[in-house]
Amino acid sequence: MIKHLIQLLILVLSIHTGYGQSDTITVSEGTKNPADEKYNRVYKMFIQERTRDINHLWKINLVDLGFAMPNFGYEQKLGTCWSSDSYVKLGYEMWENDEFFSNWEVSQKLKFFHNINHRKKLGRKTSGFTGNYFSLSFFAGEKRYPKPALHSGTIVDSELHYGVGLYYGFHRRIGNIGYLEAFVGINYQYRKISGLEKVGFDLKINPGLETILETIGIKAGFALDSFKKQNKILK
Repeated sequence: MIKHLIQLLILVLSIHTGYGQSDTITVSEGTKNPADEKYNRVYKMFIQERTRDINHLWKINLVDLGFAMPNFGYEQKLGTCWSSDSYVKLGYEMWENDEFFSNWEVSQKLKFFHNINHRKKLGRKTSGFTGNYFSLSFFAGEKRYPKPALHSGTIVDSELHYGVGLYYGFHRRIGNIGYLEAFVGINYQYRKISGLEKVGFDLKINPGLETILETIGIKAGFALDSFKKQNKILK
């Protein structure tokens, strides 16, 4: 009887040991999958991205991007709720008869994000300049408009403008490489329009005008805080 019990116990132990060995997988260092390593690296960077603070953004506005008309923006954090937002657009626009006319625009905004603390209390995202803001803006620019109409005494109108604006808007990040921004406000600006006459190509300058204009704007495009980090993800 005892002999049979011992044989039964040995049989149970051998079956249990066999199942335990089948669940154990040993992976050597030489058999690691490069795809898995890249996934783990990107995943770790994604976790760090969600927790770390973003102090600056390099931005391109696709809404304002035209043929031979690149633009560039840079936003720098100033303290907890403030930022400095710089924007430059410089290039050429092509019109009829393959004519090119130069345009340029620059602006400098000082933004105050008034709802950062409220968003934090609600557990919402605040990094990457995500929030609603008031801003004071200084801007300047020049545009040229061709006049192809018959009997027009002017073939090109040039408008130079500069001024100051007050806006209210919001800024949101789209993933890790995008952004969306919209704002409304008023501009107090000075405009000077000049025309290039057909006969003799004389420059005719009209008196400047001071105007107050309501304005609505939208920006959307790419926004990166670190080009080096993006290269690491792609490797």
